[in-house]
Parts: sequence; C-alpha cells; structure tokens
Amino acid sequence: MVFLFFILCFFLPKFVFAESSVKISGYSATSPEFIKLKNNSDAIVDITGWYFKDLADNKKTISYTSISANAEIQIDFASSWINDSGDTVYLYDVANTLVDTLVYIVPTKTPTPTSVPTAIPTTDPTIVNPTSGITMTEFMPYSDPEWIEIRNNNDKPVKLIGWKLEDKDGHTRNMGENGVLSISANSYYVFEYSPFFDNNNDETVIFRRQDNTIVNQSSYSGGLRTLDRSWSSINNSWCQSSITKGYENVSSCYSAPTATPIPTNTPTPTPDQSKFTSSDTATESAIIEPLSGSNFITSNPSSTPTDIKILGDDITNTTKKNYLPLILIISGGLLLTSPVIISKLKK
Repeated sequence: MVFLFFILCFFLPKFVFAESSVKISGYSATSPEFIKLKNNSDAIVDITGWYFKDLADNKKTISYTSISANAEIQIDFASSWINDSGDTVYLYDVANTLVDTLVYIVPTKTPTPTSVPTAIPTTDPTIVNPTSGITMTEFMPYSDPEWIEIRNNNDKPVKLIGWKLEDKDGHTRNMGENGVLSISANSYYVFEYSPFFDNNNDETVIFRRQDNTIVNQSSYSGGLRTLDRSWSSINNSWCQSSITKGYENVSSCYSAPTATPIPTNTPTPTPDQSKFTSSDTATESAIIEPLSGSNFITSNPSSTPTDIKILGDDITNTTKKNYLPLILIISGGLLLTSPVIISKLKK
C-alpha cells in the first residue's frame, strides 16, 4: 500500500496536489468562441504563462497576466479553436500543472419536427329533416309528368326523409328517390312524378313533413286547366302565373286580357221641327236625298233652271201650246168624213 502511494505521488504530483482558486466558469463553442475563468479567492492570482490544451494537443496561451480577487475574465478565440462537435479543454498553469478541465459535448441538433396537422374529420353540414326553411313554391298538376318545386331557404344543404304529397282525398305519394330528397343550400329542387292529382275537378295539393305536419298547401280549380301556366306562391298567396320551374317565381299573378268593346252606331237624332220657322223647314226638307231605287226623278245637273215654270204663270199660253195640234187634227178629220156623213143623212 505504501508502495502504491509513492508511485502515485511520483507520477501524479501536479494533478493530485494542485489546487487553485481559479476555475473555468463558462464557454462558447460557437462564434464568438470564448472561455471564462473565475478567481474565487480574495487575493489576486497571477496567471502569467497559463494556457489551454484540447484532446488533439492544440495549445492556446492566455494573454492575461492576473485575475483580480473574486473577478472573472473572458478569453476570446479569434479562430475556431474550440471544437463545435464536442471536446475536452484543459487549463494549465505556468508550471504545467493541471488547474481545471472542461468537458463539453455539443448536443446534436434535433430537427424540429414538421407539425403534421391532425386530420380533423369533416363534419357533414347537411341538416336532416329540418323544422323550418322548407316550403312548396310552385307546382304543375296538368302536365305528364307532373312536378312540384321545393325551396330550401337554409344556409346549409338539407336531406328530407319521408316527406310526401297528399291530395284532398288523403292519397299520398312519397317524395324523392326511395323517400329521400336532397336539396342544396338556398336552392330549388323540382320533384317530378307520374300523374297523381284529379285535374278534372277541384283539387288540393298538400305538402307534409315526415311526421305528417303540413308544411303548406294549395287548392285549385279543375276548370282552370292549362299547360301554359303553373300554380305559384306569390306574396303568400297561390295563383296561376308564368312557369318558372326551378327558378324564383314571378312577382305577379296571371291576368286575362280585357276584351276591347265593339263600338255601337249612334243614331242620328231627328231634328225637332217645332224649333224651325217655315223657311227653316223648307230648307231642311230640301236637303233630304231620295232613297235608292225610288220613283223620284233625279234632277238633271245639265238642265238650266230657266226651263222650270212655276204653277200659275202664263196658264193661257201653256194651254194654247198644248191643245192646238189636237184641235187641228180633229177639225181635219171632220172635214174628211163630212161627205160620207152628209150622204147618209140624205138617204
């Protein structure tokens, strides 16, 4: 045992018995590189000739000559002397005595994992059998196929399961394929079906939820049957209007055109003769035109009015002119027959 003790004292005198108040107090292995020394005593420590060594036996002399009591100094390295990947640095005094040791390992930088967003399951926004926002807006009961227009006023798509149509006699028809009808948000859906309603008589179209609650309904007259107009909900009332299948309804109901009355001939009023004088009456009667086909002789425009004789003017002259030829003829006749008459009288 004594032998071993002397051997250790011989080979490790500097390591075992060297005890200094100066210690390595800090370092940086990345730029800027440095090592800090701390004097933990109340007296100035002379560090002239002190130096560092690493595992590769690279030596770095300290330029400071002393460290004040309870003071700290920083030895900077202009070049990359400290191994960035990890090393051991030894501090020796001027007598080559090991003062302190710095063992450091630069931890391997663990790459920051790229955060993979957790897939959040997409929630289906579809509303199944909503309690509001669904209404019947238009229907055509006269065509083949018949059709009904449904409006989804919700901001999300809906799925109607078990909704149906019903007539006034209680007959029902399921809506949609296999009783399921899907409508996009704020959209129209047109459901077509084979003829179902009795269109020759007055009828009622009833739109029901799956729980048989009536959504809305409309009654119409069989006498208004036409393929030119559908039945639409306009201002919360039902009426016939222009067909807007799958689109927003028109703003007004259909109105039949008003027939233009045929004007009647107004009879010409008969003038009141009591309001005319004798001369007025004569003038009024003079302008009355004879009826077509009458026996009145129309005056000849070419005749001169000077040939017209007024009754009572020169009656004697007129009579002479009219009967003189006749008198002459009769007288001549008598003269010719007088011998015959005279001979018979003599007998």
